[in-house]
Amino acid sequence: MTKREVLLNSLLCMSICLLVMTSLLWGEHGFSFMQALHEWLAGQHTAGSVILGGLRLPRVILGIMVGGTLGLSGAV
Repeated sequence: MTKREVLLNSLLCMSICLLVMTSLLWGEHGFSFMQALHEWLAGQHTAGSVILGGLRLPRVILGIMVGGTLGLSGAV
């Protein structure tokens, strides 16, 4: 790999991480992300943890999987 390819791949990975965090935080109902994450990992069923674990996180994971699959199918 050349230096340019490494730089491009690093920038793409950082942009994906930024978009994932933006997608998790963006929504009509505002909540503290760290508190909702802690409550979700503890198994508590508060509004923030249900929104994070039941709505936003599956949407982000599915988006990454679909985007990766479409990218791989176009690369073949």
